[in-house]
Amino acid sequence: MIDIHSHIIYGLDDGSKSLETSLEMLRLAAEAGTTDIVATPHCNGEFQFQPEVNRERIAEMQAQCAAGLRIHSGCDFHLSYENVEDAFRDPHKYTINGLNYLLVEFPDGALIPNIGEVFERLVGMGIVPIITHPERNWMIQQNFETMEEWVKVGALVQVTGGSLTGRFGKPAQKFAVQTIDRGICHFIASDAHDTRDRHPKLRSAYEIVQGKWGEDLAERLFTENGKAVIEGAPIDRELPVKKKRWFFF
Repeated sequence: MIDIHSHIIYGLDDGSKSLETSLEMLRLAAEAGTTDIVATPHCNGEFQFQPEVNRERIAEMQAQCAAGLRIHSGCDFHLSYENVEDAFRDPHKYTINGLNYLLVEFPDGALIPNIGEVFERLVGMGIVPIITHPERNWMIQQNFETMEEWVKVGALVQVTGGSLTGRFGKPAQKFAVQTIDRGICHFIASDAHDTRDRHPKLRSAYEIVQGKWGEDLAERLFTENGKAVIEGAPIDRELPVKKKRWFFF
């Protein structure tokens, strides 16, 4: 599996607090079947994004990673006015592996009125926005059709594995299922912050998708689409969604 969203770089945000924790997170991810993981520290009003520090710590972690995971660079990009303006000037500063996919996070409790135009402009620049964990944002939960419009203009959607397992409550779980049922979930990632409560293990979520929607979709959401992201390759947006007759929660 390829995990495109994690907070494994120590000391930069509300994720890992130490090198030891980071290495343990990598070990847990590898044991659960992850082969590649993208380190995506926050870029918001609380945490400064430091690309050079990110690269230095990724190299340090990679050199000491006994688990054998490949670590990639990225950013959990907060959609604020200042960030968006800077991304228009230098988009590859924030993208995964400096290529053409950008994780974007909405502020809690508000939807930016012209975000569709922002996404259109990014797509026109060759940058594909990936909306992170919309199922955990109560404003987006109330505006599913709006999210579908964003997907039509070129955005993609990433759901958190813990939402499928119930870690973030029933509303998030229901919304996550809905995005998959409607064929607009393109990735499932861990958004890991630690080794216990918000861990990087994706195996349980993979088994849920495999059991409810089939092996083909599970491979697409956990592996194939993630591989395209870290390589900067195009993604097939037509997803093989095949609903089964039983419901898992």
